[in-house]
Amino acid sequence: MSLSSHGKKGRAQYERAKRQEYVGNQALKLLAEDQGIDPVSGLHVRVADLGQETPANYTSEFNDMLKEVLSKTTPKLQLLAECIWVYASPANKKMPTNDVPKQFISFLLERRPQLRNAFESVKPGWDRDRIFCLNSCFYRHLATPLFLRGFEPQIVAAVTYGDLMYRVYLYLDWELFGSTIKNAGADFVVLPLLRTKFRKFSLKDRLSRSLTQISFKCYSTVLRRVPWLTS
Repeated sequence: MSLSSHGKKGRAQYERAKRQEYVGNQALKLLAEDQGIDPVSGLHVRVADLGQETPANYTSEFNDMLKEVLSKTTPKLQLLAECIWVYASPANKKMPTNDVPKQFISFLLERRPQLRNAFESVKPGWDRDRIFCLNSCFYRHLATPLFLRGFEPQIVAAVTYGDLMYRVYLYLDWELFGSTIKNAGADFVVLPLLRTKFRKFSLKDRLSRSLTQISFKCYSTVLRRVPWLTS
């Protein structure tokens, strides 16, 4: 029986099944050989053993910083994990919540003036070179949820609905991040973005297409370039 006899919907179902089979085979090969195509990103990856050393966790330092900000009621900018800038400004009538991001950028440029071009450049909405509010973890599915960060209850309360609500911001310094990756035995580079036009996928598209197909058309970029890890 020919495929055409099943009509348009039948052919679409067959194509979906073949895509799912292809993605499944990619995942199995990656598990068996420790290298291959990542089914989610569509990129070639290789599993590397970095040893038994447990990576440092900056949660405790982050928690102590926020406690200090609450106790002294003064804003503070601090570098955590060698590449993450954190800024916290407790509730203050002289500093409205909407002005906190601007103050963060101002303080950050005093410490890292070489970032000025990055903040002044026009970037697309999907570009990751930007500051993020700690409260964003409530809806950013790839971020660590606030309640799982290991903060003390008083810190969670202050960020959730207290003096630090929408007043704690983070920025990943990509240059320092690259240095951290290099110290771990790998390299971090940014590749030129070849495509400048992206198709927006509807919910129906996302349900009917494989993640690999979509991910190739929905890059996460850094200053209009594609971040890439090599080992």
